[in-house]
Amino acid sequence: MIKKTFTRLPFYIRFHLLLAAFGMLSLTIYRFAFYAMYSYRIQNWDLFLILKAFLYGIRFDISVICIFIGVSLLYSSIHFLNTKKAFRFVWRVVPVFFLIILILLLGADLVYYENGNKHLGYEAFAYLGFEMLPLIGSAFSQNPFLFLASLLGIGLIIYGIYLVQRRFPYEHTPFNYKIATLQFLIILVFLVLGIRGGVQTSPLRTSDAIISKETMVNDLILNPGFTAITDLKMTEVDKRHFMPLEESTQIVQNAIAYPDTTFVSKDYPLLRKKAALGKEPLPHIVVVVLEGWTGKFIDLIGNPKVKGKEVTPYFNQLIRKGMFFNHFFASGGRTTNGLMALIGGIPDRPGLTAVRTPQILNRFSGLGSLSKGIGYQTVFVTGTDLSFNNKGSIMFHWGFDDLIGKVQLEKNPNYKTGPWSFWDEASLDMLHLELKTRDQNEKPIMAVIHTGTTHYPYVVPDETYRLFDKTVEDSEYLNVLHYADWALHEFVEKAKKEPYFQKSIFFFVSDHSHHRYLNYYEDRNVPFLIYAPGKIKPELRTDITSQLDVLPTILGFMDRELYFSSMGRDLRKTKGDSAYFAYGNIFGWIQNEMLYFQSVAGGIGETKTIKPPYVDTNICKVDISQCKNHSDHTKAFLNLSQDLLKANKLFPSEKELATIKSKN
Repeated sequence: MIKKTFTRLPFYIRFHLLLAAFGMLSLTIYRFAFYAMYSYRIQNWDLFLILKAFLYGIRFDISVICIFIGVSLLYSSIHFLNTKKAFRFVWRVVPVFFLIILILLLGADLVYYENGNKHLGYEAFAYLGFEMLPLIGSAFSQNPFLFLASLLGIGLIIYGIYLVQRRFPYEHTPFNYKIATLQFLIILVFLVLGIRGGVQTSPLRTSDAIISKETMVNDLILNPGFTAITDLKMTEVDKRHFMPLEESTQIVQNAIAYPDTTFVSKDYPLLRKKAALGKEPLPHIVVVVLEGWTGKFIDLIGNPKVKGKEVTPYFNQLIRKGMFFNHFFASGGRTTNGLMALIGGIPDRPGLTAVRTPQILNRFSGLGSLSKGIGYQTVFVTGTDLSFNNKGSIMFHWGFDDLIGKVQLEKNPNYKTGPWSFWDEASLDMLHLELKTRDQNEKPIMAVIHTGTTHYPYVVPDETYRLFDKTVEDSEYLNVLHYADWALHEFVEKAKKEPYFQKSIFFFVSDHSHHRYLNYYEDRNVPFLIYAPGKIKPELRTDITSQLDVLPTILGFMDRELYFSSMGRDLRKTKGDSAYFAYGNIFGWIQNEMLYFQSVAGGIGETKTIKPPYVDTNICKVDISQCKNHSDHTKAFLNLSQDLLKANKLFPSEKELATIKSKN
């Protein structure tokens, strides 16, 4: 009966149904593989919840299939045009292409989730083009056999579909226009229902996948096709989180105010004037952005030893010689998020990063621009290609005139490269040489470096740095972190022997955690150290702080009048008590020993402890009024940063700034 009914359907409907069935099979296999790979993350295993997750996942899978092949199906159902071969060619090729893209996403997500701690989002589309090359290189380096097997599998799938298409040529079924129109409308209705996930009031959202306190169980419901598309749509603040500009401005200004600075413009709510405190020579500023350093393995934050071996022995000594923050939080989860907070002064948004939008070209009070305004020479160094993530263009936009990346490092035959970037010892040595040379000028130096060896795929340059074997959990990352610690030691020891060292303030800060095998708190907590012997006394700071506080703190070392825009505080002028973050499809607020986060799609909000044992508190569900402070600050930071970025009101033009200065 079913077979007979199926054969009576028009050819193009049968064709798309077969593709849909293959897509659903692929998504089902993916979900079983995802569970097999990451079920270790589930702390309280519940069979009913697991089965429920698999069942709920079907709804998201249908939505994705309707998105990926639905347009083609609708196109093909313009029945009378199917007599034309060119018209048929489109719907016989396009959905196959999109299905292959979906399968590639599924495979990539199985690898990405381990290191990203979330499903693929905008990254799935952001790195199409030449930026994909280092990602492909990393994948091949990590597992050449699996990489080649995947390519072979994709090739066989494409060839198999080609054979099926040849085996079953198109057969046109004549319809009168009434039946053809009715068929088109029925298909349209089913596709709309499938894409939106049913007949409910609101379309399907990521928040509909929240059925458990276990993040892994909720993520089991989702698939990378859905999350990637959701991320691309996430460019506006959802109306559920809307807060008027006046209210968000007041909350944010109260949260970030500190002595010797004043807000000076109603049109530019973040613009502040820092008073001139002296005329002493300006220090060199050296900011070392450590790729993926996780606080869990750093002393004074977590346990510095794994299996009795110290992972970062040198850095553990260094943090006792400067001002070290052990409750310091990343404002995001990717390098772009971190650099935007550290160098740009404002948080990135959840979902699609601002770096991937035209808004990144708006006016910022970037660290380099502010420094140049008072006489600094600026340089940025990275071990990767400057074009990756538009890093070079963005740092130039933020005021860094001299940019050094892969192309420049390749000119030195002594510098060797790894699968992701040049080894840290090479990029740090380049920084050392730049500082040594530039110190001969009279102008102070503003230097920023972004290291790279501790980026996936976690390969050490030499077996001598392999501290742990494969029997130790996360051994690959621990080994590269151990190597990076050694490279940092080499850099600091060389610096100590040069005149520039005594003139410099060093800031060591991680851009984000490495995400693997971490709980929600560990995934946010990263190291931050201010180091300058003779200038900074050793001190352990336990107050709650974040990457947003770094730029104002750096400016605090410059005893000159400055006008700047930032959503942070000078940590030498005030104690921190809160931190804002946004990553993936969540954004949140940490304060008073409670971590609060909200889904971009809405909902009550979740609360967790920031001290062991790390557990859900359910405060919002028991008494939502107790979450009001955290909820208000979360919405205020999200709304104000996005409103100002969208309206290009972060920082004034030169003419506007001159007018503001004349009034202050």
